[in-house]
Amino acid sequence: MTFRQIQSVTLVSAVFLCACNNETEDSSVENEYVSSVRVTVESFKDDLPSTRTTHTLTPTGVDINWAEGDALGIYPIGGDQVKFPLSSGSASATASFDGGAWKMRSELQYAAYYPFSKDNYTISQTEIPVKYSGQTQNGNNTTTHLGAYDFLACAASSPNSKGEINLQMQHLGAILRLQLTMPNADSYNKVVLESGSANDCFVEKGRFDLTSANPTVIPTAKSNAYTINLTNVSTTKNNETITIYAMAAPAKADNIKVTVYSTDGWTKYSANVGNKEFVAGGACTITANLTLADHEYVDLGLPSGTLWATCNVGAEKPEELGYYYAWGETSTKSSYSKSNYKWYNGSDDSFTKYGNYEYLDLSDDAAYVNWGSNWRIPSDTNFRELINSDNTTSEETTQNGVKGLKITSTSNGKSIFLPLAGYMNGSTLVGAGTNAYYWASKAYNQGSVRYLKIEDGKASASGNCSRYMGQSIRPVRNDE
Repeated sequence: MTFRQIQSVTLVSAVFLCACNNETEDSSVENEYVSSVRVTVESFKDDLPSTRTTHTLTPTGVDINWAEGDALGIYPIGGDQVKFPLSSGSASATASFDGGAWKMRSELQYAAYYPFSKDNYTISQTEIPVKYSGQTQNGNNTTTHLGAYDFLACAASSPNSKGEINLQMQHLGAILRLQLTMPNADSYNKVVLESGSANDCFVEKGRFDLTSANPTVIPTAKSNAYTINLTNVSTTKNNETITIYAMAAPAKADNIKVTVYSTDGWTKYSANVGNKEFVAGGACTITANLTLADHEYVDLGLPSGTLWATCNVGAEKPEELGYYYAWGETSTKSSYSKSNYKWYNGSDDSFTKYGNYEYLDLSDDAAYVNWGSNWRIPSDTNFRELINSDNTTSEETTQNGVKGLKITSTSNGKSIFLPLAGYMNGSTLVGAGTNAYYWASKAYNQGSVRYLKIEDGKASASGNCSRYMGQSIRPVRNDE
């Protein structure tokens, strides 16, 4: 099934199913066999008023067209299902589906669902599966991906006295329409909706019962976050709006936060959009102006007031290893060596920038460049304060399966987790899960730089390391 954007809220689709009669069968018995089935799909009920001003990037409706390869599953109650593939009418709202030599008996009841799957042949009609995770939109303001997730069901009904049967298909899910205005030109790889509720509310997988008088999605796997993957979605200076569509199971989500992730791997934009309810057969519109999202940090109550980030540059969670950088470089690379180091002069084996005890310029600070002006690489003084036993305690621990050092404040009990990310030497990751090395912002001499070393459950800020190695960065707030 394909979806086409239109300017009004009209989503009605009429479908005809034709079951071919076997000519050798006795047709003299009135109403013994049903020769055709009429199926109607109700429209999605939009939460926007019909008088809404329409913009090319914010259409107020989605029309349903059938496509080649579509098929329905027809279940006689108490019997096995039969596939009814589309026979004619693709790219239109009305189509014919053919059951071949299979016949419907007028004294029985029949239920139907869409989309048909051959895997369902071995599944009871009380356990038809649905899945809402893994949706990917290709291109801005497109809906072609929705058909595979628009699960339809029709409770069982019987033919009338003329041998006709009308099946009214119901949408089990809701359409989500995200109309998001971005703060700048960029390209994006996913949108994530997160609920502030303590209970998981987004359905990833579920099932429905075709023998029920009112089939609905019964969740089997839920999450507190809902992800829509994106390809070929971007904004420009002249067009900073993206329109994203998805199908979702009915749910009530409180305090929703929308986050859009850039394809660069670390930039993200967010906005809070409040409470939303997704109703089966409804279209829920979420409109928001997003801003560049800041990264989370922790106040450990340190004497200097320094605020530490909760994760490494390139990571989204504390236990993720993140990216590796040579000191004074702001981009990652596949191999880290002296010969490909930005500030190395191979002709006389010297370095073109930074000498003894010099600090990084902000333009060469990977935290500042990649996370924004609120952040910088810590100084060696920051590291010494962080691991001072008067201020914190340290213990090696495992968080979500990743080994690291947990540093806990002695004044307020708050903590940060530094994963044992190892380091990059050439194209080889060395020591991950055993040790970690975090850059400081101060050079020791031309060839080496201060850093925080974590090994055997202990941290030290007194060592130096060759500046061209690939190491981790745990930023601090740049409140100078």
